Amino acid sequence: MAEAKLETKFNEYLLISLMDHIHFAVVRHQQQIDIHNEILWEVKHYYPTEFQVGQTALGIINQRLGVRLTDDEAGFIALKFVESGLNHPQSYDTVALTKMIGDVIQIVQFQLQVTLDTDSISYRRFLVHLRFLAERIIKPPEKDAASTEDDIFLFEHIKRKYQTTFCLYSKSC
Repeated sequence: MAEAKLETKFNEYLLISLMDHIHFAVVRHQQQIDIHNEILWEVKHYYPTEFQVGQTALGIINQRLGVRLTDDEAGFIALKFVESGLNHPQSYDTVALTKMIGDVIQIVQFQLQVTLDTDSISYRRFLVHLRFLAERIIKPPEKDAASTEDDIFLFEHIKRKYQTTFCLYSKSC
């Protein structure tokens, strides 16, 4: 269902990861240990389709297991889809990527003294560009024929000039 809705193919590891996550989420919920998703707002707004699929998953879980999980879990499930949909999911942390996008949006709104319309097509396009930018910042360029000297120069420049922020998001320091 998720592959059809998100118009992508996932590898077999996503199924294992989702089963594991859902199992522990149900067990935790039954023990009244619900975990708050600190980036739920960002997930809802930056990945609305994935979040909607996560909510559908919660409906299926409720229907089949009689367990009503919170929207926080829909956000966690959505992140599983986001991670699996990225070009190289093992190369960087989706939570760091999502936090970086949120931080950039806050900076833009503060510096420009505007409130962005999260329902507009312009906002969605802006998010796509921010996601690609964040991916390029967090994931070092591979030094192969497809990588340009400009990519490597930009990466190294950001890494040196903004070392504290780079280390915060890349976790490679």
